[in-house]
Amino acid sequence: MDIRTQTRQFLAASGWSQARLAEAIGVHVVTLNRYLNHPVQISTSERLRDFFARQERTQLPSGESEQERPDDVQ
Repeated sequence: MDIRTQTRQFLAASGWSQARLAEAIGVHVVTLNRYLNHPVQISTSERLRDFFARQERTQLPSGESEQERPDDVQ
C-alpha cells in the first residue's frame, strides 16, 4: 500500500482532519491536501537519482570521453 492510500485510510479510520495531521507532521494543511489529491511531481532528488542511474548505464569505457571518441573508426 502506498503512503497516500495509507494516509487516506488513517484519516478515515481515525477521524483526524487533514488540518490536524498536517499540524502533527509539521506541514501546512494545503501542502498535505495537494499531496493527497493532486498528482505528485517528481522531486529534484528523484530526478538526480534517475539522471545518474542513466549515466551509469551509458557510461563509456574508462579513460574515454565522448569528445575523444572518433566519429569514424576504420
